[in-house]
Amino acid sequence: LGRIWPAERGVMGLRVCKYFRTELIEHFSSILLAKKCHVEIGEDDLVRDFCRLSNLAVLLRWEGDFFEVSSLAQGMSECKALAHLELSNTGVGDEGAHELAGALKHARNLAYLDLSCNDIGDAGMSELALVIEGSASLTHLDMSCNAISDEGASCLAAALQECTALRLLELSCNSIEAKGGGQLIQTLQDCTALTHLDLSCNSIGDEGARRLTELLRQRTGLTHLGLSCNGISNDEAAALGESLDVCSALSHLDLSCNSLEDDGVRRLAVALGDCTAITHLDLSGMQRGLGPSAAGSVASMLGACTSLRHLDLSGNRIGDDG
Repeated sequence: LGRIWPAERGVMGLRVCKYFRTELIEHFSSILLAKKCHVEIGEDDLVRDFCRLSNLAVLLRWEGDFFEVSSLAQGMSECKALAHLELSNTGVGDEGAHELAGALKHARNLAYLDLSCNDIGDAGMSELALVIEGSASLTHLDMSCNAISDEGASCLAAALQECTALRLLELSCNSIEAKGGGQLIQTLQDCTALTHLDLSCNSIGDEGARRLTELLRQRTGLTHLGLSCNGISNDEAAALGESLDVCSALSHLDLSCNSLEDDGVRRLAVALGDCTAITHLDLSGMQRGLGPSAAGSVASMLGACTSLRHLDLSGNRIGDDG
């Protein structure tokens, strides 16, 4: 199929898509070569027919509000080889999540699922959890920027219990509090492959931070941890930071906009001295403002963290001395 349309080239516009559909029908024997094509189209019957024709394993990536989710779901129900689905910012909502869940139950090889920025709430998350439950293939799950609260987080936690292949979990910018966050973190103890966890802009608080401290003692392969804007106090943030001394692979840490203070930063800096792989550290916008001594603690850490490329201390009060 590369002779007809190179895999690295996007397919856009109604006219091109009609041509493309015709070629797919005529060259059906070569259809599997279309697996890595990225298709952006705007007519529902084309979406439905393309999915039905192709049985794609690697999605088709739609961006923007181009289609009715029901049309995609109807076509995808026959894509049993589907392994990669990206539908970020397409207005899926709870109703669309229900329809997608019905289609995805046939996708036993699903490894990559991105439904971020879709206004999916607890009802939609509970439907999708039934698809995710016990998946041995799922490695990437992005549900960030939705409307998931503790109820939806609890459903997801139950679904992830046997997802041992999971490497990335993005749940930033939802409404998850201590109860749901705690259940999720407890479940992640069984996700031995996990390397990327982002719970930023939720409200897991100190209770969630304590659970996470326990998790970090076990998930020593973690490379990315995002916890900004979670209402974590100085003592718990510091304790969490101290647990990072065993995470030698950690490269990205975001604790911004919590309540970490100068003493907490000192304790954190000591632990991060063993995280020689760290490249990104964000301690900006602390609620009480970090002072000069915090800057001194970070400076003392820099000698060991030679890989550090990004350091953010903005929105504090380190002053000229800092």
